[in-house]
Amino acid sequence: MTKLPISDFLSYYLPHAVRTEARAPDSPPANQWGYVLGAQGQTATNDYIQSLAKANMPGSWQSYAARCAKWLGRKVFDCNSLAEVYYKLKTGVNIDTRARYNYSGWCGQKSPVKADTSMSGLPQMPGVAIFSGPSAASIGHVGFLAEKYGPGDLDWYVLEARGADYGLVLTKLSGRGWQWWGVMDKYFEYGTVQNGNNQSVPITAPTVSALPYYATCSGAGVYIRTGRGTGNPNIGVAKKGDKMLALPAVSGWCAVAAVVNGAIVAGYMSAQYVKAVT
Repeated sequence: MTKLPISDFLSYYLPHAVRTEARAPDSPPANQWGYVLGAQGQTATNDYIQSLAKANMPGSWQSYAARCAKWLGRKVFDCNSLAEVYYKLKTGVNIDTRARYNYSGWCGQKSPVKADTSMSGLPQMPGVAIFSGPSAASIGHVGFLAEKYGPGDLDWYVLEARGADYGLVLTKLSGRGWQWWGVMDKYFEYGTVQNGNNQSVPITAPTVSALPYYATCSGAGVYIRTGRGTGNPNIGVAKKGDKMLALPAVSGWCAVAAVVNGAIVAGYMSAQYVKAVT
């Protein structure tokens, strides 16, 4: 299966997204692309909007079509079709599916199975998919980490096709009640390193929130993980005395970068095993 660079996926859409939490005006900005449920990147016409409205909102199609009319003449999408349309554009392969199947089938690395608005273990890298829904089986919406704006793990702008009233927007992760995350490594390439089991895993760049310092691993064999906490997958094992670059601990975990099996691994290590070199 062909994998596409996630950075190219984001670059395709970002020029057509507006940074806002507000509903789009009746005349949206000229660069903004729109939203119609079921849309697959076509340029919106009255006939196209009405056909999708009748198929997806049969009981209220006229009012829904009226809400979508602001997107006439624009390319239109729904939430998961952003990824589907781009993949088909570049490969010719149709991967049309729903947001919940993106989480269950596209994401090899993903959050635990319990809904969690704190987004524990969220990989700090653009293009990670984030989802909302009361359960994994009931996920109904997806967005994508796009731009970092602060030092916190949730300080991200999210690219999302939000709905007929909003279109393609950039919204703050912390303000929208997202509950799940996943690395869409079935179809997209985030960049990889080899872990201790000689497996290719996505690079997770630690958040830089303070001055780094040199350190060594004080344990005999300590996991470097994708996020803060033992519930996150390991991406390498540091041996006692291995040298690292580290950041001060947050919630008992240090962001570290170390050489494991000849490759640089960036992730998180329990602070008790990170010994500063004076």
